[in-house]
This record gives sequence, C-alpha cells and structure tokens, in this order.
Amino acid sequence: MRQMPAVQDVIDAGMDLSGSALAEIRLGPHFKYLGGTRMGPYTIRAKSKKDGSALVVVLCTKARFSTKSGQELSEARIEEAVAIEERLTGVMVRQESSAMVDGSLCST
Repeated sequence: MRQMPAVQDVIDAGMDLSGSALAEIRLGPHFKYLGGTRMGPYTIRAKSKKDGSALVVVLCTKARFSTKSGQELSEARIEEAVAIEERLTGVMVRQESSAMVDGSLCST
C-alpha cells in the first residue's frame, strides 16, 4: 500500500490489519521461470478499530511481465517472463460476511 500513501493512512487510522496477506493467484507450471509465483489481488483480514467488526481488505494490482533485460512482454508471451512487477491499482474494504469468494475480487 506504500504506492498509495493517502489510502494507507485511512486504512491505518480505521482498522487493524492481520500480519499476512493471501495472494489470490498462483502462476502454473506453464510459466517457464515463474511457475509457483503468487500475485494479486491480495486479501488481508482486518478488524475495525471503531467496533471490532471483521473486515476484508482487497489490494488490486496490475502485473507487468518482463524479460531478464527488463523488456515488457505482450500478453501472448507472458509465460516466457523471468520477472513480474505489480502496481497497486485499487483497494477495496468489505465486511467479512459480504466478501466475494468466487475469484472476481477486482475488476480489470
């Protein structure tokens, strides 16, 4: 969340985040160099500082796949990537009972 300091300030003021995040995507073995790598969106459990209610914070990211020299790969060639860089694109907060569980946490 360091990429969005104002958002981080609001979250820090209003909730306590758990110490770990769950990466919602894991790249498969068809990725020659990145198989097993985890990437966003990331889900973090939290509690409201106001009333202690259970919350879910979802960090939405945009991935950039690149070669060893740093050249960005087209979507058709991402399985050849040796590096991945993620940019935070948005943060969603939901009550835990209403969090989506069907894999569509962030829209693209």
